[in-house]
Amino acid sequence: MKSNAPEKLKELIPPYLQGRLSDAEKQEFEDALKKYPDLNCELMEFKEIKEIYKELDKEIPSIDTAIVFERIKKNIKKPKSIIEKESFIEKLKKLFRSYRLAWGIVAVQLMIILLLVKIIPQEYKYKTLSSGIPQHTSVIKMNIVFKEDAKEKDIREILKKADVKIIWGPSPEGLYIIEIKDAKKLKETLETLKKSTIVKFVEKAY
Repeated sequence: MKSNAPEKLKELIPPYLQGRLSDAEKQEFEDALKKYPDLNCELMEFKEIKEIYKELDKEIPSIDTAIVFERIKKNIKKPKSIIEKESFIEKLKKLFRSYRLAWGIVAVQLMIILLLVKIIPQEYKYKTLSSGIPQHTSVIKMNIVFKEDAKEKDIREILKKADVKIIWGPSPEGLYIIEIKDAKKLKETLETLKKSTIVKFVEKAY
């Protein structure tokens, strides 16, 4: 219901209920209640609201400030330095957990290196332009590839005839490295090998 009472009189309702009006103001307000029935209705509504609040105060327990303070303390964030320290320690723990795995990888890599060193002759320090196989500069070597149908017996015979020996091979592509016993016979040795029916390719390694 819309009240016709002046706003000034409505504003006097709370202090009237609280007993904070002077005698003159109280008399003026009570006279207005007779003049404005709707003002009296608003006063009754305020009284009901006041009573409800009283009941709520009885039902809701009082708050222990000490307990509230303790809860606030627990929820306070830790200083940044502590957080960073814990984060660093956590990183160290993770690093320690992966320590064995890291050493395991290193061990596998070392085994692979040792295996490669064992397979490839140590005296070969330079690569040839034709084959990419490590070479030593103090001896004469040649790259040679035999035909697919070449027999082992025939290969031994041609190597003996040319007075050379195999020092490396074969590669997955069938490449061998041979060494000439007499460097002075390089030209003669090449001609002998090239004339062989089982030699597919031969050239000096540079």
